[in-house]
Amino acid sequence: MGTASLERNASPSAERGALDLIVTVAVFMAYKAPRSSTSTHYFARLPTTAVRHAMKTISICDLLESQEIIKDVQVVGFTLLVFDWLLSIGDESTLVWESPNSFIKCLYLWTRYSPIADASLSFLSHFGHPISPQECRVVNGVNTFLLSAGIYTSELVLLWRTFAIWKGSNRVKYGLGSLWLLMIPFDFYFLASYVSSAVYAPQPLPWVVGCNLVNGSSIILGTFVSLTILELIIVTLTIWKGIQDVRVMRHTRLITVLYRDGVLFFICLLVLSVSCILAPLLGPPIYALLLPSLLRVMHSTLCCRVILHIRQAAAAQTSTTPTLDTVGRVQFGTIRFASPAQASAPVV
Repeated sequence: MGTASLERNASPSAERGALDLIVTVAVFMAYKAPRSSTSTHYFARLPTTAVRHAMKTISICDLLESQEIIKDVQVVGFTLLVFDWLLSIGDESTLVWESPNSFIKCLYLWTRYSPIADASLSFLSHFGHPISPQECRVVNGVNTFLLSAGIYTSELVLLWRTFAIWKGSNRVKYGLGSLWLLMIPFDFYFLASYVSSAVYAPQPLPWVVGCNLVNGSSIILGTFVSLTILELIIVTLTIWKGIQDVRVMRHTRLITVLYRDGVLFFICLLVLSVSCILAPLLGPPIYALLLPSLLRVMHSTLCCRVILHIRQAAAAQTSTTPTLDTVGRVQFGTIRFASPAQASAPVV
């Protein structure tokens, strides 16, 4: 009797489990399939409660999949940051640390090492456990402003390089400088609006780590749009000047580095900036968190490479040794790339 009673009690539960599985598979097929009369028949033939349960399961799976992709990108960005630092620490020690204090040296050190704070907050946001929605709001709010500040500070390196290839043109200097300054208050407004609108919720499953962003204003895209505009202008100025100088200027290693890094690095950053705009528009809203950290890392690594490559090229033209301990000086327009013994501002 006991066994028979147990079988009768277990039977409805087993049937419900089987029904839920069948419904989930059917709804998944309809959910992923193109909208057509065939896909709508799936929903019409299934119990309403079962459909809701299945849709909830699928929604959670999609959310967790998006979060895992974002976490993977964070790990890739941090790995790239550390790997590039290990590759360039020798040149950095010789060409930066041993040089006299200057604006470019301070800019380099900030660009190179400030992403450590960004990466720490990003890891806390995406891998912290347990972390409450209130803590997520504070951590991501601070990190959003740090990311933007780091990116726009790194852009100064690129503006400085563009000023150099234009031989100190006041039109370029004041034009790009004014545009950079003009974008700061607008971006602050975009960032403040996004941070105040962001809504976080507990993770749908207790063992899932990190923050769960459920809503946020798309106004954050304005920051990437303004950054894309600035980079487009810089790329255009670089190519334009390169076309003008290609036939009349002697192709030294320094000039080659200036134009090569300018075009290639700007294209990489431009593609990433555009991707930051398209990701949340073409994918789920949570993809607004997908690429900003990687964009920050790429700005750090590429802008630091710009400074190191310029100093390497200047060293090669002023000395047969790989260090900058001689008195030689390379003149490029009104920007001087000098050795530590003869440095004068502005020095790259």
